[in-house]
Amino acid sequence: MKKVLFTICFMLVSVCMVAGGGDLKITKGKSSFLKDKASATIVFDWSHAEWNNEESLQDHWGVEYDKLIMAGEEAFKEGFNENSKKLKIENSNGKYRFEVKITNLDRFMSVMSFVPGHKHRVSGTIIVYNEETNEVICEFVADDLKGGRDFSIDDSYTECMRDFGRDVAKY
Repeated sequence: MKKVLFTICFMLVSVCMVAGGGDLKITKGKSSFLKDKASATIVFDWSHAEWNNEESLQDHWGVEYDKLIMAGEEAFKEGFNENSKKLKIENSNGKYRFEVKITNLDRFMSVMSFVPGHKHRVSGTIIVYNEETNEVICEFVADDLKGGRDFSIDDSYTECMRDFGRDVAKY
């Protein structure tokens, strides 16, 4: 019986490792600026965002586009600020400027977990500038970063954006 339980546990751990989320990595600079006790402003660019690499996000979301964009941006800020020990994103001028360009977003069902539900994947880049010198400090690239799990599609999306902000802050 112990061997069967051990085998089942091993298989579950293996499946979880293989089914892990996408990737968030730094392609330029270093993340040491995250340890500064400072503030940052943030600008989002959704102009080239696609849904599932097929259609524009604006066409896919239709009349809900502006509402969902604002909800996602607020969730990103909340996730970042809740998990960053020193650097905080604020609405006023800061030492740093985050330029977030979302390139792709899509949704899928997570059925291989204890709690099935909707999940989202987000892809894009975050370029961080020193506001005084306009120098690039760091560049993050998110490639199909998975996040959010909820029975509601909209809540899953905002949770995904919150997870995205959290992942950047914890880098």
